[in-house]
Amino acid sequence: MKLCVLAFPLASLLLAGCNKSQTVTASAREWLRQSDGERLTFRADGMGAIETLVVTQKNSESTSSRGRGFGTITHHNITLTFQSQTDADAGLVTGFSSANVLFSPLRPGSPDGVGLSTDTEQLYNNSGSINRATHSLTKDTLINGRTHSRVVRGTFSAQAVVSVLPNTLQTFWYAKDAGLVAYRKVTGPIYYRVF
Repeated sequence: MKLCVLAFPLASLLLAGCNKSQTVTASAREWLRQSDGERLTFRADGMGAIETLVVTQKNSESTSSRGRGFGTITHHNITLTFQSQTDADAGLVTGFSSANVLFSPLRPGSPDGVGLSTDTEQLYNNSGSINRATHSLTKDTLINGRTHSRVVRGTFSAQAVVSVLPNTLQTFWYAKDAGLVAYRKVTGPIYYRVF
């Protein structure tokens, strides 16, 4: 009888411990450089045209099951949206979850994306289709007169963005120390951030 009395509280403690919470890690937060309401100014290479992107930050939670009877995991996520003030279709969505950063075009339901595991600094495609993004991670990269320690360069596949709108952001340069530093739309020049 004593065994049953002790077993119940022990089982309750073990089951309560099965629920887990995953926050955005310190290594991922190092890539989080902009905040809600920030306005970033970009100048077109060789043209002088100016474009402003406004940053919107959204904090959210999602849950996933750990298997039958093993509790749930609560994921804390941060999403930054960079959206052009002159062209509503141009922008970039950057999602931070656990130790990962996901870059995708500003287009609902886009299967195209570039992922970065910040713990290992490894890039991956976030697409199961043949329309995959191309990407690279470089060190000590000079962009518009400034050197950045780590830069992700991603290009979303033409099939994923051109079929929607010609002014969709297709290529981006995102620096660990500065956030979004440059981009190119499907048509037109590269826009460099004005610091």
